[in-house]
Amino acid sequence: MGNAFFYHHFVMMAYIVTGWAFPFRPLLWFYVFFIPSVVLQWRVNKNTCVLNNIETLIRTGKWRSAPGENSEEGGWLWTMARGLTGWDISHFALDVFIYCLMGTFLVLGVSHLERWLFWG
Repeated sequence: MGNAFFYHHFVMMAYIVTGWAFPFRPLLWFYVFFIPSVVLQWRVNKNTCVLNNIETLIRTGKWRSAPGENSEEGGWLWTMARGLTGWDISHFALDVFIYCLMGTFLVLGVSHLERWLFWG
């Protein structure tokens, strides 16, 4: 089950990173609403992804893990970044980086949808 949630997270991350470039307008419309929705649910849910909460709910019957039980809750990308790079990145630094990326992806998506930049 953990692998299924990991791969679902990975597919969502791939869509967030590449969705702005899709040439299909309905996907672009979905994208420009999806990005703010992801950011909003992080902010409302104490910087935790709902996918992690659902996994915890299925495994433990509780919406949130007890502190220390699930390092990925509230830090899936942080855990992955630390594992891949070996760098000791603070949660705050990664949050700033992620929110800046999300804003950039949103601007790219809107610009592609509205043909503002180099989309032709």
